[in-house]
Amino acid sequence: MSKDYIIHKAVEIAKVKKKLQKTVEEYSASYWAFRKYDGCCAILKDGKTFSRTGEEYTCLNGIAQILKQAYPDDVFIGEAWWEGKDQFNLISGEFRRQQVSDRLLFMIHDVIPRKDFDKGQCDIPFKLRGMHCQDLDWGYGSRIQFAQGWGAGQYGNAQEKCNELVEMGGYDGLVLRDPNASWAVGAGTDGAIIKLKRKLSFDLRVLEVNRAIGEKTGRDVYKLVVDYKGRRLGVGSGVPHKLADVPTVGSIVEVEAMDYSSDGLLREPRFKGIRFDKLEPDV
Repeated sequence: MSKDYIIHKAVEIAKVKKKLQKTVEEYSASYWAFRKYDGCCAILKDGKTFSRTGEEYTCLNGIAQILKQAYPDDVFIGEAWWEGKDQFNLISGEFRRQQVSDRLLFMIHDVIPRKDFDKGQCDIPFKLRGMHCQDLDWGYGSRIQFAQGWGAGQYGNAQEKCNELVEMGGYDGLVLRDPNASWAVGAGTDGAIIKLKRKLSFDLRVLEVNRAIGEKTGRDVYKLVVDYKGRRLGVGSGVPHKLADVPTVGSIVEVEAMDYSSDGLLREPRFKGIRFDKLEPDV
């Protein structure tokens, strides 16, 4: 059973309420954009480190103590991260290891007054939150930083900027924020915080169709095995539950992924549909 977030959720555009959705171009013109660090979300409160679902860790407690001394009435939300390509697994391990880390950086995304964080609602617009912290010299080297970003209309097309960051390494996309938005625990469909990820798309041939029984639902669950550059790639996400809609062996299917995995395959592959118009897969 998944745990509830203790922060305001960032969601993909498709998860925003239909009446509130904008096009990528509209978001690019009106929202601020920030690098989406490929690390672990961290909340620093009362000199302690918490995950986005409220579990307590110790990795950033040295930084948390400094922030507590400087701003005892604020809660800092950010990312535990360090630079480099394909570092997420190492960062995640360091984050979860129950000892203070001397390597992890803390990239601040938001600052919420403690009293507002505790009640789960802050009406101060994003553009004004944390302004009192911007010029402080924390005396902790460069391990405490504000997330790097751009103002509305300053970064071009948001999806293109997202793809550019992913290519650089160390980032898994772009975060778009409404500068006038309030903050609320668990909210997300309001569109205040949008996350963009790179989407790679390939048309691939199905090698196998495997069926299992879902542990929670008890219904049939199908998983595809496709040929990606001569290697077998499992695709379970997005596959229909009705057998009539599931592709057959030999079909050409469109598969999307957010990035390349460290083993040269695709990261988080997702079935998008059958390519009835194609007889051959992508080379």
